[in-house]
Amino acid sequence: ADILSNLSLVILRVISSTEFIISNTLIFSTFLITNVFALVFFRFATVVLIESECVFCAVFGVQWTCESECSNI
Repeated sequence: ADILSNLSLVILRVISSTEFIISNTLIFSTFLITNVFALVFFRFATVVLIESECVFCAVFGVQWTCESECSNI
């Protein structure tokens, strides 16, 4: 009976530590995925903003707004 109760304790410990590892991995991977998405979105938004500014200065001739971003036009 002693061996059996010890065994069940060990099994419970293994299960709880596995759960801990799995939940930590999930949290970490979610954090990682969120960061990657944020990075991609930020890059995309920056590109779009710069592009629209270039369009703005090409259309309205307001060169000072984006001389550095679009000196190629």
